[in-house]
Amino acid sequence: MKILVISYFYAPKITPRAFRWTALCEKWEELGHDVHVITGLEPRQLREEIIGGVKIHRVSGTLNLVRRWVLRDSNYKLNKNIKEDGGNIHRSSLVTFLTDTIRKVLRKIHDLTWKKVYWPDAMVMWVWPAIRRARLLLRSVDIDVLITVAHPFSDHLVGYLIRLAYPNLGWLADNGDPFAFSEGLPSNNLTLYRRVNFSFERKILESANYFTVTTEETKRLYLTHFGTSPRKIIVIPPLLNPLLEKPDLNDATLFEKEAIILLFVGIFYREIRGPGPLLRLIDKLIRKSEILNRKLQLHVMGPVDVISEELKNYPHIASRVFLHGVVSHRKAISGMFNANCLVNIGNTTAYQLPSKVIEYMATGLPILNLYAIPNDSSVIALRNYPKHLDLNIENNMNYEKIIHFVESSYRREENRCNNFVEKYRLDEISKHYICLLNRILNRQ
Repeated sequence: MKILVISYFYAPKITPRAFRWTALCEKWEELGHDVHVITGLEPRQLREEIIGGVKIHRVSGTLNLVRRWVLRDSNYKLNKNIKEDGGNIHRSSLVTFLTDTIRKVLRKIHDLTWKKVYWPDAMVMWVWPAIRRARLLLRSVDIDVLITVAHPFSDHLVGYLIRLAYPNLGWLADNGDPFAFSEGLPSNNLTLYRRVNFSFERKILESANYFTVTTEETKRLYLTHFGTSPRKIIVIPPLLNPLLEKPDLNDATLFEKEAIILLFVGIFYREIRGPGPLLRLIDKLIRKSEILNRKLQLHVMGPVDVISEELKNYPHIASRVFLHGVVSHRKAISGMFNANCLVNIGNTTAYQLPSKVIEYMATGLPILNLYAIPNDSSVIALRNYPKHLDLNIENNMNYEKIIHFVESSYRREENRCNNFVEKYRLDEISKHYICLLNRILNRQ
């Protein structure tokens, strides 16, 4: 089968969509399929490359590259608590000051102008270069089926316009996050585009052969909002990253040996997943437990801009919080296996399941799960996982119970919970997609 995947995020980008679709595409190449990927171009990357057998075609408009430079922030910087090569990280102060000042000014201009009018999302400038490359490819390769991957929704816009030119081309539209009814993290200016968003997402649902989502709650909401046939919307769960099958368990350099390490891996969002409740919890635990006052550390692997700002409200615990910034997925997985307790913060939206929850379960380690809504997807996913503690941040917490849970995590037990993650493994997820692609080819 000849497959064309349109995904702005693909390796070596560090995002959930990139991890998922890089693993799937390379798996399909192993199975004998011919896979092409059109993805976003980053500085110093090759435009055409073969990795893992997958033919990668990277494209980007010049304006899109400039925009990404402007919006780069401190997410990749390390916190002062993190050591590398035996010392603190330093940058040239003058260059840093000038570069950051220019970026701040340009970002302010961007937020007051372009951000208020672009549609469907920030990646729209990538659409036309992607369409041009796809059309060239379709003229030279007899593609059997097209897959578009959202987020960003611009990928579906590329697919929709390609489908207009090639109406007989099979199309699967894959979705990590909803578009039209995503209130917490809207992709564009809802004051201008709310109706347009619903209208165009309906066109995608009608035009694509299948529309895949990751949770049953997401499917339910799509059926409620759009009244589409339930047979067209298919739930394919989050993917367990294959790197978790062979983690580096012996990296003793990540954390202090005698500390009790709480680790959060992922992204904080002010709107749907803020760090405030976690920092308040750390503050309380340190105050209430002598052992935790001596040993407790919180490590965060992921973008640092939101938590850095929030941490200013808790200066007395700053020395206990270690911000690693954005790290490779391999290092994040190594961190998971070397921590004592993993921390998850549920979204304020029930239809989104943080992909890291599945990875957390695969470690077999204790999981501290903070949530705010009754039907939180993380609570549902962890329901049968034996070593977790759910904490409703809207209610009074039983700190004695929390302290016992965290202190007990210091006595590490190596016990993989493989039975809880079987349906999320690469082989299983791949089978779901290949089944749908075969149905598309057979016009079912």
